[in-house]
Amino acid sequence: MVGGGSIIHNRFFIHNVGFDFAIALKELDDEHVNELVEIVEKQINNAKRMLKVFRNKNKAKKYYVEITIE
Repeated sequence: MVGGGSIIHNRFFIHNVGFDFAIALKELDDEHVNELVEIVEKQINNAKRMLKVFRNKNKAKKYYVEITIE
């Protein structure tokens, strides 16, 4: 989370190692907190899906990541 900023700077995209998401929050109001909560919930669901792969003797036939930039 980038606090006090309204954009995610280019250096994040250049050096993005180990981050699953980023969000710039200039102000911490209900709308922005709800956005953050929604992203974190999606990341938790992704982690649960990945755990299923490891627990179920990996029968995956497809894997991809969709990038959303707003």
